Amino acid sequence: EVISDPDWGEQWKKYFKPIRVSNNIIVKPTWERYSPSSRDIVIEIDPGMAFGTGQHASTRMCMEAIEDIIMKDRSVKSWKVLDVGCGTGILGITAAKLGAQDVICVDIDKKAVEIARENAAINQVDDRLRFFNRDVTTINESRNLIIANLTAKLLLTLRVHLTNLLLTDGYLIISGIIEQDTKSIEENFSVASFTQNKVITEKEWV
Repeated sequence: EVISDPDWGEQWKKYFKPIRVSNNIIVKPTWERYSPSSRDIVIEIDPGMAFGTGQHASTRMCMEAIEDIIMKDRSVKSWKVLDVGCGTGILGITAAKLGAQDVICVDIDKKAVEIARENAAINQVDDRLRFFNRDVTTINESRNLIIANLTAKLLLTLRVHLTNLLLTDGYLIISGIIEQDTKSIEENFSVASFTQNKVITEKEWV
């Protein structure tokens, strides 16, 4: 059966509505209206072809963890953040909106980096974010908060490099892990002198 093209590039937008991902954070598409309350931190995203709208459990859990860490650990005067595989830039933007002054966003997808840069400008945090279209193993600046929402396989491959980049008493948020890979991830990361701070789960995602 021949069907006429319903303009998929626009049609999917009707399913992306403002979403509350945590107590304070709202993600909304640039084309939707939203009236925030005084405590709401609104992150506007136009995802284009990149991953990261806050609708996926792994993204939401990372945002929840970023908020939890930055809001609770007042001993850190300056957050130096690395967002690995930044996609739309949503996680780096979240960190900046919560007060981080120095955020590196890295992705091997050139288009994702362009989209992330545009989203940072939309959210008026582009003065605090730096973008790199390259492999994270080429990044050598020490960080006290690293967020890697990838896959278990990639996380295991990058473990040594991410460990070396992390400052003492820093935080590493890893996500994109499905339940059956949890044991392998925990075993591999526990050898790197990490203390498990908190585990968040949603359905099959950890």
